Amino acid sequence: MSLGKLSNASAASVTTGAATFDLHLLAGAELDLLIDGPPVVISPTYSPIYGGNLVSVKIKAADYASFAAATAAELVAVLNRELAAQAAAGQPPAAVASGTSTVSIKSVKLGQNATLQILPSSTPALLTALTLTAGLYLGAGLLGVGAQVSPIFHDVMSFAGDSSYPTGGSLGFGAAVKSFFGDGRQVIAVLALDCNGYMIAYVPATDALKVFDGADTTPDEPLDEVDNGTNLSGTTFNVLVISA
Repeated sequence: MSLGKLSNASAASVTTGAATFDLHLLAGAELDLLIDGPPVVISPTYSPIYGGNLVSVKIKAADYASFAAATAAELVAVLNRELAAQAAAGQPPAAVASGTSTVSIKSVKLGQNATLQILPSSTPALLTALTLTAGLYLGAGLLGVGAQVSPIFHDVMSFAGDSSYPTGGSLGFGAAVKSFFGDGRQVIAVLALDCNGYMIAYVPATDALKVFDGADTTPDEPLDEVDNGTNLSGTTFNVLVISA
């Protein structure tokens, strides 16, 4: 199965992996964070609608003793300054940064809606320097204050159907997603966006993507799985893949 990515919000831990960072070519670069807002999915036809707390941190030479060896402690100080400065009027910062040998950013809010996202509008070279990836991160709250949990990925993807659909679904869908991104993520669910009239369902037990239609369905009955051997190669499936 071949997957063509429309866009994605691939997530990573918001903990950097170094004690110092070379920022000497990154003056003016920006790190854009969305705290406690909905997942942001970017596509060619839709602009992101933000909720929550949007914070943008710009790299400035005056904040660091040496751009070639900016320390984690200096970066933490800048992040906390900007998080406080850009908080809603009369409200404390929505997230805090900490660390001296590494940098962690965690949302302050507790509960299932506590999230922190590194937005794709961030300067790519800065994310590379800080060993970060744009995307959604579930931070403090789900497992207690300061807990870190596996990132949740929300990816809008597009692919053509099988030339000969097999009963039980197209096998290896999750493996194809893992291979496409080159990491160890596991598919949790696949939601239909525009599948040209078809409905889909992901079956984790068999790693299969099943396809349904209403061609043989009478009123008030469930949709039927498409017939074995059906040629779906001319059908484009646009889906939202949720994985972790």
